[in-house]
Amino acid sequence: MPPYTLRGMKKLAATISTVFALAAVTFAAAQSPTAQLAFAPASSSATVGASVAVDVTIADVAASPGLGGYAVDIAFNPAVVRMDSLTDAGVLANSVALCLPGQINNTAGTATIGCSPLFSLGGFSTMAPVALLHASFTALAAGTSPLDLTGSTLQSPANAAIAVGLSKGAIVVTAPQAATATPGRSSTPAPTATATPSPSATATSGAATEAATPGDTGASPTAGLPQSVVETVVASALGAPNTGTGGGSHGMAWALAAAVTAIALALAGGVAFLRGRRGRAT
Repeated sequence: MPPYTLRGMKKLAATISTVFALAAVTFAAAQSPTAQLAFAPASSSATVGASVAVDVTIADVAASPGLGGYAVDIAFNPAVVRMDSLTDAGVLANSVALCLPGQINNTAGTATIGCSPLFSLGGFSTMAPVALLHASFTALAAGTSPLDLTGSTLQSPANAAIAVGLSKGAIVVTAPQAATATPGRSSTPAPTATATPSPSATATSGAATEAATPGDTGASPTAGLPQSVVETVVASALGAPNTGTGGGSHGMAWALAAAVTAIALALAGGVAFLRGRRGRAT
């Protein structure tokens, strides 16, 4: 076995040192995960005209070096949504940083906001997601608006870049549903009572007779009498032959008999008329 030389020992020591250095870097990287920027909620749903609130969250920021500043860019579809506001959530309130208000361009569909560290002091750290920014949108038309953070960066308090992972989001807008009328109960109108006029009656002396219907000529007063009787009465009414000495008294007697006969005929005709009307009514 060849003896170890001084030069060989130095090479071995250098190799061992390099291995330990790489192991330390790998361990440090494992202990310091990449920071994350994301939208919360990742996907939002709304109808046209509704407001939509979305946060940009930050997570997995180690205490060393910590977060000292950021520059966030947001892209969206201006034909589907309009951004109304973009504000800082205040995670750097205890740090010394210069923060500028959000700049929104609803024509291009872009917005930007940022804070720059002024002194190399302790930064903000968190493992769980917390709100870094608050954004508010209004849904304009049916469709989907992607939300993108491309170009966003994070800085340490010493203004050094911090590795960051960027997640996308979306806002889904639907048209409002048309109102549907609910059919109600239909009410059936109550039948209307119609008064039927009762037949009128005309009172006469000794008996009640029905009122004559317009256009009804009635029965003949001599209906139902033998033809020979009718001829005899008519002849008597026209006058009997005046003969003999007693012609005057005899003629008066005939006239009286004719008058009595005419009255009898009138009564008989009235009775026949009533009988005929009753027969037609039944």
